[in-house]
Amino acid sequence: MKQYCQCKRVYPGMKYALPCAAKAKVERDGVLYCGRHDPVTLKVARDKREAVRKARDDALRTHLDKLAAARADQARKAALFDELITMGNPQALQLLRKANP
Repeated sequence: MKQYCQCKRVYPGMKYALPCAAKAKVERDGVLYCGRHDPVTLKVARDKREAVRKARDDALRTHLDKLAAARADQARKAALFDELITMGNPQALQLLRKANP
């Protein structure tokens, strides 16, 4: 007699659970599971997905921090440039603002 996975799933749009139709591959705590519903396999896959997501999020956060630092540095340099231009002529900043709105 073939032994089947004892996992039952409720699928979208259904009111009751259907048993899995796959043959059992492993037994965990007296319950038979196929390769897809094996709790150990599911945990390994979930941990792998979370590690990939965390690495991607960390890389994105690092990139965004670098962009923010570059923008702040650019704004600081722009303020210093305006200050350098106006050092010799007090009306130079007004002329600069009119030329570049």
